[in-house]
Amino acid sequence: MIRLLFILLLLQCASPSRLSTSYDPEQPLYPVADDDAFFRFKPAKEEVFRVLISRENYQIRQIAEKDEIKRRRDVEGDRAAIEVFSRFHDRYAFKDWIMTATLRVRLNPQTGNLENLEFVSTENPTTWQFGKLVQNDFARYRFDHPGQVRSRNFRVRYELRIKRSAGMTDEEARERALEFLRGEL
Repeated sequence: MIRLLFILLLLQCASPSRLSTSYDPEQPLYPVADDDAFFRFKPAKEEVFRVLISRENYQIRQIAEKDEIKRRRDVEGDRAAIEVFSRFHDRYAFKDWIMTATLRVRLNPQTGNLENLEFVSTENPTTWQFGKLVQNDFARYRFDHPGQVRSRNFRVRYELRIKRSAGMTDEEARERALEFLRGEL
């Protein structure tokens, strides 16, 4: 019996999450049961959106203030973001990385349009290049506000998961890392 429970637990943990699939233009607006754990942990203060990115996928979920603000779907913008983040992914694919950043957003109280965008000081992006991509990505977002603009200040958490290229040897990875560093100087 214990063996059976252990096997079932292993199968459940090994089951693919939504991140393993390609981009879904009809993705849920809010976290669902089979979402990646990134979307399911308790939100930080003022955190309203989370964005999870891999080489082939771009997922966004609203995790708070569901009656105050809603992001307009932007399928073409999301697909363009996948292309940009995929190129970035490929440049850094000499090791497994998880790059994170949290934005502090301020919207105009009359129009609901973006007024200010900055990184939370304790949750800066892993690299400045990733930071620029995150800022550019979020700047394209548009929101709907039922009634007046009430969600004026909030946070957005980004996570980009980079996988080391399959079959890359440690020596090849070191060479790619050195090439990358030379190119950044």
